[in-house]
Amino acid sequence: MRAASETGATLPALLSLNAGYVDTASYLALQGLFTRSRDGQFVTLGASLALGTSGAVAKLLALPTFVPW
Repeated sequence: MRAASETGATLPALLSLNAGYVDTASYLALQGLFTRSRDGQFVTLGASLALGTSGAVAKLLALPTFVPW
């Protein structure tokens, strides 16, 4: 039987890997749009505005979807 410390560390590690994978896959699939992170949206919006690249309007329109009501 495994020690409690071994099993206790496995689940958080697997959940962290899964969350990172989902964040990365969705970011790449949606061409730079974060699906879960309001902070990520602000970062990419600021970078778009500062660098003058396209996509700033889409990122700005996506922000209200992350505001908890």
